[in-house]
Amino acid sequence: MKALKRFFGEYKYHFSIGFIFLIASNGLALFIPWLIKDAIEVIKNPLHHDSLGRFVFLIIAAAVLQAIFRIMSRLALLGASRKIEYKLRLELFSHLITLPPSFFQRMMTGDIMSRATNDLTNVKMLFGFGILTIVNTVTVYIFSLSMMVAINPMLTAQTLLIYPLWLYTVKIFIRRVFDQSLEVQKGLATMTSKAHETISGINIIKAYVQEEGVKEEFSEENRRYFEANMRLVRLRGWLYSMMNVVGSFGTLLIVWLGGMQVIKGEITLGQFVAFSSYLALMTWPTIALGWIINVFQRGLASMARIEEILEVAPSIKDSPNSLAVDGLQGTIEFRHLNFHYDQETEPGFKKEFLREANEDARFALKDINLRIEKGKIVGIVGPIGSGKTTLANILVRLLEIEEGNVFVDGHDIIHLPLATVRRNIGYIPQDTFLFSTSIRENIGFGINDSNDGQVIQAAMLAQLWKELQDFPRGIDTIIGERGVTLSGGQRQRTAIARAVALDPPILIFDDPFSSIDNETAEKILKELRNVISNRTTIIISHRLSLVKDADSIVVLNEGRIAEQGTHDQLMGREGYYSRTFRQQQLARRLEEKKEQKIAGQAES
Repeated sequence: MKALKRFFGEYKYHFSIGFIFLIASNGLALFIPWLIKDAIEVIKNPLHHDSLGRFVFLIIAAAVLQAIFRIMSRLALLGASRKIEYKLRLELFSHLITLPPSFFQRMMTGDIMSRATNDLTNVKMLFGFGILTIVNTVTVYIFSLSMMVAINPMLTAQTLLIYPLWLYTVKIFIRRVFDQSLEVQKGLATMTSKAHETISGINIIKAYVQEEGVKEEFSEENRRYFEANMRLVRLRGWLYSMMNVVGSFGTLLIVWLGGMQVIKGEITLGQFVAFSSYLALMTWPTIALGWIINVFQRGLASMARIEEILEVAPSIKDSPNSLAVDGLQGTIEFRHLNFHYDQETEPGFKKEFLREANEDARFALKDINLRIEKGKIVGIVGPIGSGKTTLANILVRLLEIEEGNVFVDGHDIIHLPLATVRRNIGYIPQDTFLFSTSIRENIGFGINDSNDGQVIQAAMLAQLWKELQDFPRGIDTIIGERGVTLSGGQRQRTAIARAVALDPPILIFDDPFSSIDNETAEKILKELRNVISNRTTIIISHRLSLVKDADSIVVLNEGRIAEQGTHDQLMGREGYYSRTFRQQQLARRLEEKKEQKIAGQAES
């Protein structure tokens, strides 16, 4: 795998040092049985008893050095695995934030989180204990077999007769363990996604009294994950057991065959003890190979899952010949713009890891031709699904242009750096998102060197400052995940303040007043008049009263421009705008009368 080769190359110094210390440690470990063999021979010969102390000293010295070298090998190899984990986590996160919103809309959040946590841990185990144990096993085998051959080649060959059975056992289980490891990781991703979705939608679940239904669904996913894990446990259990059986057969062979040779005088007792010690040293690596196979299979499966994300090429990126532009003025033009949602898989990513896609591709925008002059206010209205938000997302380059062009100040936006386009647009999306920090940090989020004056002024313009005075810590109040401690209106006004604080030449309000009453919304717009007077402003709203004072109003219907003009011009036509405006005004008057009636009854 490419990533494995790359990381080995990057950390070859750490791995080389670790391998050297590990080989030295194993060499000393294998030197000790040879010293014991010689010590036994000395014990049998009364003439050389004075040499026994020397052997004891050598054995102790070898044991101490072996321990030191083993510690050094672990520091080098396990340290490298932690550095790889750190770098891979940063690389994965850095790559994820370059991918377009469509990737996250179609891939399960739980699956992404599983790859960023559980899979990274498996990769760390692969590069850490996995590599350490496999190198340890190989060196122990090579050194032990060399020593065993030196003692008695025939006995060594007889002992190795059992190893074809070991290889056959490994061959049977290795593929099954890999496939089942992948199944377990997929199950964990699905279950994590379900848990995340449940927590995010807990209010809806409670409101519709669906706790039991959701619990049953989660229980089913949990059961599948449990069963997949149990299948893996059984496979690993069989693998480890078979490895133990193979090791036991080897021990029986050496006791029987070696014991017979000692009795016949073909080898000495010291040689038999040393030979048995070398075989014993090989026993744990033989058993550990079952664990190593599992670690490698899980690690490789996890690395493959991480690489699937890393290999996804960002579909929205800077053009190779991007223009160097200091700032934008705000003249916007859409020329023959077409866009449709076709649910295509992101380049390089496997479809089975995405949410189920809608097969019916549909055009969201059709032949849009629209020019917005610098400093003008344009309202965009229309039925739900008419393409209003799509138009805004294309301008901010959250969606890539398919056909046609979008120009800002005469520059095609695909030839402008992404950072230039986005830093010059203050965007308030429909789905208001706030970070779990303070209100101050949320408002100043897009400003590199924010100061209190900018943040406070933006809060005032968004009609938020007065309410903040009643908060426990004012503007420094922590608002919780996604702004959970704020009301819907407060969240939207915080998002408006965040966009205004940028002081951009272009502002896009994508229906940010949906959770704000008419009076407050109109007051915010009135306060913003001074701010937006010299800025190009696009206001997308279902409340037509909020766009009636715009310089121009565009009505979208089924992805096309159905009507265009000022409020007075559109009211003179019998189209969507005039009908909807009258209906909304009537509904508003009825609501006001109802409130007045209730207030009158309360006073009496």
